[in-house]
Amino acid sequence: MSNVFNIKRFWKYFRFDLRNFADRYGISLVIFTIMPLIVYLFAGVIAVIFDESHMWHVDATSCATSAISIALVSMVFSFPPKMYGYLTSKQGGSTWAMMPVTALEKLVSMLIISLILAPGIVLLGNVLFNEVITLFDHSYTNELSILFSTSLLEGDTPLLVNICPLFSIWLEAAELMIFFLLGALVFKKAKAGKSFLSLLLLIMLFVLAIFLIFGSLDDDRIEDYLFSVNEETAVFLLNAIVNVALFLWFAVLAIALFFRIKRIKY
Repeated sequence: MSNVFNIKRFWKYFRFDLRNFADRYGISLVIFTIMPLIVYLFAGVIAVIFDESHMWHVDATSCATSAISIALVSMVFSFPPKMYGYLTSKQGGSTWAMMPVTALEKLVSMLIISLILAPGIVLLGNVLFNEVITLFDHSYTNELSILFSTSLLEGDTPLLVNICPLFSIWLEAAELMIFFLLGALVFKKAKAGKSFLSLLLLIMLFVLAIFLIFGSLDDDRIEDYLFSVNEETAVFLLNAIVNVALFLWFAVLAIALFFRIKRIKY
């Protein structure tokens, strides 16, 4: 087991990876974390200059959603190439490849930092700095408190989605991050752009496959089946499909990352 995963060896490498994380992405992380303040100040200045009243006014909902969207999208595009893009270069990557650490240990460290720490810090930072804004501007109502609610929908319907919105946003960011992470280790140039184009191609192929599958089925049989399924069963089937799809997405990409790390050559 120690030849595959050793806790002490992993912890030593993980600390190295954390220092690398701070050095390579620290400034960007700070910018994305304080994005609510940046958007708030920008929106306020725009209101003062262009609004007829020339008064400082910022819509809290627009500011909060814009800030968190800009921060997460920018992070997904920029983090993998900036943090791990150097691994495809001969000078930086060969030194990393020679480190006395197994591929699994490198993968686990990479996934913890990329999928948990980076998006987690940005998400919680956005929530925190939205709270900071409310201390100075009492007209600013923090709309991000809903992220900690227990469900996305309200009501007595069995179709209620019981999920923490904050977890849902993190999950979406992690889904994209792991794909762009693989792209950063596969492509040698224009990593973010080529990863984005690959994702678009994958989505188009998926939509085409769904269209071909459902297009070959009998419409009357599909309609009869849908009307015969009660709401509880529909929720169960939907959750099962989503969970299996998510598991396969992360599992396939993690395995691809593992073999890319293991077999990367210069």
